[in-house]
Amino acid sequence: MSKEEAHERHEKREHGKEVAPWQWDYFKIEFQNINTGAEIQFLNQRHHTRNFRNPVNNKTAVARSFDKVVYKNIYPYQFFLLPKPHTHICS
Repeated sequence: MSKEEAHERHEKREHGKEVAPWQWDYFKIEFQNINTGAEIQFLNQRHHTRNFRNPVNNKTAVARSFDKVVYKNIYPYQFFLLPKPHTHICS
């Protein structure tokens, strides 16, 4: 959402006008066989949070939001030794 759109939403709420619900995207990511030294970096934490109800214990979980999430070294580097191709000389 642009700054202009956020400002417009704020103005509408301030004047008692109805605004559409905030659109959220939820991602569930599962990596398999990942590197044990993998890193996750959360960049630029936002002031918005998102609440989810845990169906197991009926408690509310609060999730923070970020501009960017960076995953590093998820899978270990794999090196392959490739044989040198045979050179054929045509006469």
